[in-house]
Amino acid sequence: MVTTQRPRAWKTGSCLGFALVAFTVVGCSPEAPTQVGFMSYAEMRDEYDRTLENFPADLPFPEGVDTHPPLESQIVTDPETTDLFEVGSGSGQAYVYWECTWMLQVLAAEGKGARADQGLDMLESALDSEMRARHFDDSSGVWENQVLRSARQGDLGLLRDFAVGCDGES
Repeated sequence: MVTTQRPRAWKTGSCLGFALVAFTVVGCSPEAPTQVGFMSYAEMRDEYDRTLENFPADLPFPEGVDTHPPLESQIVTDPETTDLFEVGSGSGQAYVYWECTWMLQVLAAEGKGARADQGLDMLESALDSEMRARHFDDSSGVWENQVLRSARQGDLGLLRDFAVGCDGES
C-alpha cells in the first residue's frame, strides 16, 4: 500500500488520478506544519493565495501558465461552504497546482522533446524541496521510482493516472 498523502478538497477527478496516492497535510511528514487544527474555506483560500504569492523561486511555473488561478477553479466546493479544512490545505493546494502544471506540460509534449524534459526536470527538482517535504510523504518512493522514472523512459501511463483531475485531464 502506498503511503503518499495529499491535501483534501481537490477536483473530483483527481480522486481517481491520485488513487495510487491518498493525500493529507497534517502529520504526514517530520516537516509537517507545526500549527494543527482546522480553518474555514475563506482561511484556506487566503493560505492558498499567500502561498502562491510567495512560491519558492526554485520552483518556477511553466512559461505561459496562470501562476495564480482562483482556488475555486481547482476544487469541488461552494465558496459559501461551512466545511472545515486542515491547516496547511491551502498551501498544499498551491503545490498540487504547481505539480499539475508540469505534469500537463509533459503529457502535452507526449513525453518527448525539450518541453517534456523540462517538465520532468522540474518535477524531479522538487523531490527534495521544502514545499514537497511539508505536504507529501512518499517514503515508499512511488513518485520518484515508478511514476517519474517510467515517464523518463517514455511510459506516461502512471503520470497520466496521477494527472487525472489536473485542468482538463480525465
